Order: sequence, then C-alpha cells, then structure tokens
Amino acid sequence: MAQPTHEITPEKLSHYLALTSKAIGKVKIASIQQIKSVDAAAVGRDFLDMAARYLSDANHFKAKGDFVNAFACVNYAHGFLDAGARIRVFEIDGDELRKSLAKPLNNSIHSAISGGFMSKEDDKINSIRRHIDRIDTVIITALAERMSLIPDIAEYKKKHEIPIFDEKRETEIMKGLKKVAVVQGLDEEFVEEVFLSIINEAKRIQNEIINGPHSAE
Repeated sequence: MAQPTHEITPEKLSHYLALTSKAIGKVKIASIQQIKSVDAAAVGRDFLDMAARYLSDANHFKAKGDFVNAFACVNYAHGFLDAGARIRVFEIDGDELRKSLAKPLNNSIHSAISGGFMSKEDDKINSIRRHIDRIDTVIITALAERMSLIPDIAEYKKKHEIPIFDEKRETEIMKGLKKVAVVQGLDEEFVEEVFLSIINEAKRIQNEIINGPHSAE
C-alpha cells in the first residue's frame, strides 16, 4: 500500500483543482418544483457561486506558487459543494457529485493546511476554528463600525472646544464594561485591557483630526 504524503506537490494540487472544476461544471441548481422553496434555490446559487470563487482563488494562488493557500481555497470550494449536496439544493445524478468528491478530497484536501491527514478530532477542532474565525470577523466588523464614528466625535469636540480626554466618560465606560464582563464570565482585567487599547486608538484618531496628523510626534 502506498504511503500517504504530507507534501503539497504541484501534481497533487493540479489533480484536485481539476476535480473541483469538473464537479462545479456538473452542478445544476434544483428547480423550484423540486426543492419547493425560492429561498433554497437562492442558497443553491449562492453556494455554487462561492465554490466557483474559491476555485478561482485557488488557481490564483497556484499561479503564484502559494500551494498551501491554493489547497485551502480548494478545500473551501469543496466545502460549499458538499454542503449544497447535503442540504439538497443541488441536482445530483445518482449522488455522482458527492461520490466524486468524497473519498479523495476528504482524505487529502481537508488535511492540507495542517500538513497531515486529519482524524475526526481534527475535523472537530477545524470546525471550532471556523466558528472562531466567523466570530473574529464579526468583532472586526463591529470595531470598524465603532471607529467610523470617531471622526464625527472629533469634529464635534473641535467645534465646541471640548477636550479629547474625558476621564469621567472613560470611567463610566469601564465600569459598565466590567459589569458586562462579569455577567458573561470574562475576566474584568482582560476586558479592561482590550477596551483601553480601543479607547486609546480612538483618542489617537481624534488627536490627529483636531490637532493635525503629526501632533503626537
């Protein structure tokens, strides 16, 4: 029996890129009559679009010689195809799509990022990590929204000659955040440290707007 290899070779990558491309070409969105749901049809179109986008990214990374990220993108493409098959928003002739993807991809593509062949425990931890990644995206999005309001605060303070540092306001913020931290089972000092960084960055931005970009130098 051939020994498994942990190396991501150009030949192996080309094989799975071709396999995923072929699978995408075979997919048909199920009809309204078959799935009896307009929303499900939209899900099918979205899944297929995402699979195609990840395949395109994989080819892009391969061309740059970045085989690890290319393999990761193929993995995501396969994930959308497999998900669409499992929730039946794709038309599959005799499970041909699922059978063509299941064995080779489950044994190799899902293990490419970690460099080894994944066990059920590996699948579990990667599922958890994907969940964490989604939460991180939510955090960054919320943080960006928070920071987008800072220029308005700065302009108001500049117009009304209000100091950037408001000790009373910061104390109130921290007090409230610590209460929330306790309720959520988080360490108060950890939450304080995180939000001090956020507040300090907000003050830095305000200072640049009010006093000019080189005012802190």
